[in-house]
Formats: sequence, structure tokens, C-alpha cells
Amino acid sequence: MGRKIKGFSIILMSVIIAGIITGILTRVIDLPMKVDHILSRFLDPRFGGTTNLSYEIGSNGESIHESYFTLPVDTPFDVSVELIQADVMIEKSKNGELGVKISTDRPEHYRMDRTDRELVIKEKKQPFIWPFGDMKEKKAKITIQVPGDTVDFDLETVNGNVCLEADGRDLNVEVVNGQISVTRSTFKEGELELVNGHIFVNKSEFLTSLDLEAVNGALKVNQVDSDEFSFETVNGEFQLSDLDGGRLSAETVNGDFTGENLYLKHLEVEQLTGKFTLINENLDYQIQSLTRSKTSSQDKIEANILNIYSE
Repeated sequence: MGRKIKGFSIILMSVIIAGIITGILTRVIDLPMKVDHILSRFLDPRFGGTTNLSYEIGSNGESIHESYFTLPVDTPFDVSVELIQADVMIEKSKNGELGVKISTDRPEHYRMDRTDRELVIKEKKQPFIWPFGDMKEKKAKITIQVPGDTVDFDLETVNGNVCLEADGRDLNVEVVNGQISVTRSTFKEGELELVNGHIFVNKSEFLTSLDLEAVNGALKVNQVDSDEFSFETVNGEFQLSDLDGGRLSAETVNGDFTGENLYLKHLEVEQLTGKFTLINENLDYQIQSLTRSKTSSQDKIEANILNIYSE
């Protein structure tokens, strides 16, 4: 009988200890988040102080900010975002105004400043003393509705996607982990840079140039016009179709090049490894030159090319 009581006591004590440890761990995990809410107000001088936004509570408990502005007519305007943990969506305005919507669980981490020439949205950086970050934090969502075609975009997010369907002048996008998607848009120039993820450009026009760069990820471009294309990736493939314009320069270390209906004057493709495929349905169109870093028996070329060079 004594042994049974002793055994039961040991089990009960183990359960109690386990419960205490679980409670401590829960508090330890939550502690960085709670302290971060306080310290982050003071540790990021770029943020410009505390948030200056007002919020309402959404149906899912998130904080939502919305505001609308009238832009000067036919005047260049800059839209800049610097984010850490957020998705960005740029849309065409339906009411002729510049609209901003922010949905987040961390309302104190966002600030917006506007002048007659510029709109800037910033997210507060995480304090470096918490290397494991906010384990429970969800990505915020920033939606910007833009009227007209006189806006320059400078969009940056560390962990998040950038989706854009709008018109403007210059487009610059930088993403570390996520995807970049541009659809039904017109710009003078575009420069999209990505570390991990894919870049999609579809049914768009870049009058002067389109530069795409990815470290690990594919570049998928379809139905796009531009005077000059420059594509570069380390580990990733090119999936290109229905491109019209002047020159295409593509460079990859490990990846296949697949081009269909590339009606361009000059093509330069540099590969260390990977297959090469170029197929044009309209054989009446003549590509002036194709320059490649290597050739292989697996290459497939069905296009009218005046000169082919191998470096």
C-alpha cells in the first residue's frame, strides 16, 4: 500500500512539475513579444518615433487603418514602403484617390508620413536582442490604391509578397523571402530583386527596360514588351513567352532557359548548366543575333536567326 501511495505521489509530482515548466516556457516565449512592444518604440531611429496612425478593430480582431488622399494633377509622386513582415498589394484606384489600408496585429509597428510629393510607410525593426524574433507574429497586409500613371514606386519587404497591378513611371522592388508579381501594368522602367522566391511578370509593358534578379528562384515572364530585358538568377530557370522588344540578356548558373515566341532583335544567354529551348511560331520574324556561352546536343532551337555566336 505504501509503495502505491509513493508511486502515485511521484506521478502527481511529475505532472505538477511538467505543468510548471510548461507555464514557464510559455511565459519565456511570450516575454520577447511583450518586451518588444515596449522597446521597439525607442530602438529604431529610422522609424521617426511612435506610430501616427489610428485604427479600428476588424472582424478577426486585427487592427485596420484606412486613409485616402487627393494627389496633385499630373505631378510626379513617390510611394515608398520599408517593411519587415508584411505583404504589399498595389492596385489601380477606382475613385481617383490615393488609398492606403493597413491590416496588422502589431499596430504600433507602423508609421505613415505624407507630403505633396511623397508617401512613406515604414515598419519598425525588431530589436536585435531577441534573435529568435516574434514566434507568433502574423504578416501584416498593406494595400495601396494608386490613381493615374505619374507615381514612382520603391517597395521593400523582408518577409512577404509584393503583388502589383497598376501604372506608373519607375518601379523598384526588393524582397528577401517571398514572391514578386506584376500583372497588367505599364511603367517606364522596372527593377525587381529577390533572394528566395519566384518573380512573375505578366501582360505588362516596360517602355525602356525591365531588370529581374533572383538568387534562388525562377523568373517567369509572359506577354511583356520592353526595349531591353535583363534577367539574372543563380539557381533558377527562365520561363519566357511572348516577349516583344529590342534586346534580351539572360544569365544563370544552374537553370534551364525556355523561350517561346521571343520576337526580339538580339538575345544573349549565359548558362553554366541547364537546357536551352527557343521556339518561335512565326518563322517570318528574324532574330538578328543569338549569343550563347555554351551549346549542347539537348538544345532545341526552332526560330529564324540570322547569326548565332558561341562564346
